[in-house]
Amino acid sequence: GGAPILPMASSADAMRAWRPDARPVPASIERCAAAALEDAGRVVVDPGTRTEVVLRRSALVALLTGEAWLPPHEHPVVQARIVLPLLRLEGIEAVALADADPTARLRGRELEVRAVASPGVDREAVQAAFERVVADIGSQRAAWQDAVTDVAIEVVWLAQPTRIASGPHVAVYRAR
Repeated sequence: GGAPILPMASSADAMRAWRPDARPVPASIERCAAAALEDAGRVVVDPGTRTEVVLRRSALVALLTGEAWLPPHEHPVVQARIVLPLLRLEGIEAVALADADPTARLRGRELEVRAVASPGVDREAVQAAFERVVADIGSQRAAWQDAVTDVAIEVVWLAQPTRIASGPHVAVYRAR
């Protein structure tokens, strides 16, 4: 999106490829991560090159704390603060999480969350409850923003039972 981002080059060649007039300023990844967390919340390494990669807030926090980085669809904070409240909703049978930017190049959201409604549920009641829970999740952003920052949550209405498969960038959690 259009949010600020801190550029960082892994080499002088990568910097010249990005901007020929740029002047290198030596800095550790930790220093760049700390600077990005104060403002932009993300770092793009080697912008505009084939090795470009974006480090979002969760990766920057892991770099600074020394903790292992987990993709949001596997992160226990996401499970506790986003998945569990959705699974507690009457009429929701599963919650599917997908990494919509697996190449880390800002090609999609960091995380897409789909609450899967059971076939035959009262749509109005489930939608109203879903909206209340999503508002509550949003109001608690400070509790989960170090695990994921760019998240979309929606309800999916099934007309019939459907198999929902996990994959390398997808996690599925089932109710009950």
